[in-house]
Amino acid sequence: MPSQEDLKRTMRDKTTEELYLLLNVHSQDYKPEALEIAGEELSQRQLDGPTMKRIARMRRIARTAEKGPEEKD
Repeated sequence: MPSQEDLKRTMRDKTTEELYLLLNVHSQDYKPEALEIAGEELSQRQLDGPTMKRIARMRRIARTAEKGPEEKD
């Protein structure tokens, strides 16, 4: 099992988009400790407008994929 420092290093190395997906799309694949560290890392980052737009687009894509081709908003 990775140490807390290893998890922190791993989360620091992830892109903002990867952290978002980890927390909001694939959270069931991670232990609570990893999710907490990922959330802390994401909250410490200064997110600019273009990054926020990419994240919003990723959220829409993920929601569409979860609903499948038959279901739409």
